[in-house]
Amino acid sequence: MSTNELRFEKATLPEKLSLKLFEKDVVIKFQKPKTKNEVKRNSVRGKIDYFSYRSKRRLKLFARNTSHLWKVFIHLTYPKDFPFDGKRVKKHLDTFIKRLKRSYPDIEFMWVIEFQRRGAPHFHILTDREVDKEWLSQNWYEVVGSGDIKHLWAGTRVELVKSKNHAVAYVINYLNGNKNKLYQKIVPEEYKNVGRFWSHSKNALKTAEYIITDTPQNNRRNTRTLRRWYKAKLRSWGYPHWKWKGEGFTAWEGASFFNELKKRGLPNDLTQYF
Repeated sequence: MSTNELRFEKATLPEKLSLKLFEKDVVIKFQKPKTKNEVKRNSVRGKIDYFSYRSKRRLKLFARNTSHLWKVFIHLTYPKDFPFDGKRVKKHLDTFIKRLKRSYPDIEFMWVIEFQRRGAPHFHILTDREVDKEWLSQNWYEVVGSGDIKHLWAGTRVELVKSKNHAVAYVINYLNGNKNKLYQKIVPEEYKNVGRFWSHSKNALKTAEYIITDTPQNNRRNTRTLRRWYKAKLRSWGYPHWKWKGEGFTAWEGASFFNELKKRGLPNDLTQYF
């Protein structure tokens, strides 16, 4: 028995498993019985000062599992004069998004923020349909209220998404950062209240969630099945040193595992849920 398995044997067994299936990936969590001394976590979102690791992982998960949606890249920039307060900047974006949704009902989108060398924020937006360039230019110009005719002409840019991989590659490049453009992820010193680095429309990400309330022993066996499969998958990708820490995890390409179970009709406790 491995060290990880031994740790799981001694630990409190999970009451239930939660599996969220996306187009490509699976998020696996398990809930253990709460102890009397367990402190309830504060769910209030704290102040955002930087692009956190968890936020990056959520963006990666979102982008990978919505890649089939995106048709267009939209780029929004500020004129020579721009605000250094993130609250004002996000107010501009919120107003622009509301106009977008009124003109293009049911549009799906996601946005990310970056910073230019001059310190100005700018937005990249992915949408699931084409948006008129003249409409974009006029509305962003009005929302920002620049009064600069050059900004009306050059404040927006539109390009078509070439493929699913094109959209995902863009987001991964955004996360990893081009070594020549690392400054784009760094919040300028004089810029305050940065807020979220990305967000998306409400219904863009589709998921099927399964809550497995089985016996603790079966939950342990199900978890071991998932963990062993994922460890083997990581080895095939060249990442042999992954160690399970007794917690939930995101299984990249995990949807293929469940599809294979169903296709082959393999005997496994998990197959009854999918």
